[in-house]
Parts: sequence; C-alpha cells; structure tokens
Amino acid sequence: MAPLMDGFPITVGWDIAGTVTALGTGVNRFEVGDCVYGMPRFPRAASGYAEYVTSPSRHLARMPDNLDFATAASIPLPATTAYQIVHEAADVCSGQTVLVLGAGGVVGSYVVQFAKQLGATVIGHATGSKLEWLQELGVDRTIDYAVQEFDDPALTGGAITDVDVVVDFIGGQF
Repeated sequence: MAPLMDGFPITVGWDIAGTVTALGTGVNRFEVGDCVYGMPRFPRAASGYAEYVTSPSRHLARMPDNLDFATAASIPLPATTAYQIVHEAADVCSGQTVLVLGAGGVVGSYVVQFAKQLGATVIGHATGSKLEWLQELGVDRTIDYAVQEFDDPALTGGAITDVDVVVDFIGGQF
C-alpha cells in the first residue's frame, strides 16, 4: 500500500473546492473559471489546505451553483465514508430498518440519505434542530436523545428493539 503522506513538508487536507485557474494538456472536462470540488488522489493527501492544488480532472466534479466553496469542500470525504458504510460495510437493502445514532452529524446525515434512497426504513437519533432537519431528509422516525434513548421502554412509539442495521456515530456502551 502506498504511504498516505509523501514526505516533508506535508500540506494536509483531502477535500477541496475552488476555481480552475489552469488546465493540463488534454483536459476537456473543465474550463478556466469553472468552480469544482473533489478529493484528489485519495487516500493520499490532496494538500487541500494549500492556496493552489493540482488534481487529475477525473477526481473533480463541477460545483453546483447553489453551493458555496466551504459547503462543497465539506462533501467528498463524509459522503464517501457514508456511502461505504451503507453500500459496503452494512450492505443496506430495501425493506431493512436502519438505526443511525448521531444521525444529525455530517456523515450520519449522508447515511440517512443513502439508506432512504435504497428503500430502508430509517430511524434517526439526534437532538435539537437536527431532529427537524432529519425529518426533511426523510427519516421515518426520530429520537431526541436529550429526552430519551432509543432503548427506553417509555419512548413514544415504543423502544427500538427490532432493527437490521445500527450505525453508531456516538460510541460508548449500549
């Protein structure tokens, strides 16, 4: 396996977003001035904290007009992580029930969306304004962990006891 860092000095950062300032020979996917985002050369560091970054054009996507640079740069690694959890590690299928502990976090919210896209029933565990946001994302049931936990028998709708997949972004003991 190739080392994640290629030696010193190291410029860290995987996720990037910015404006194309120059193009290499044969690049026809973008033009100078296009706004792009991505995660170049992963798992190697993309040097995303640098002022300028080079990247293979296939490691970038055109940035949608409704995103700002900070939001676009926050997408690649969390979304890839969630995709791997749902599609590879948990192998979520239509009809399954998925409990996401910490569903209101960045990776958790992507897990919710990927699981719903596959036709799973999703229970989101969060608190505060994140509960409403999870409902907007399509969760089938929310649990406010500031009030009750998922295994509390007094939970409205009953304790959560029959799930196919638990994705835990909280940690600790059950």
